[in-house]
Amino acid sequence: MEEGKLFDIKSLRFLKGKNTDWDELAKDCISFANSHGGNILIGVEDGDN
Repeated sequence: MEEGKLFDIKSLRFLKGKNTDWDELAKDCISFANSHGGNILIGVEDGDN
């Protein structure tokens, strides 16, 4: 899976812990909403498909 303008992946570790960067996730959502949509997959680790 390759990230790009319409596709982003986030590790499940992104949501665990006390330092979840909600602002970064919000920026991704807003970017997709301002273009032609997109997909954010949460729970995919780096290097996994």
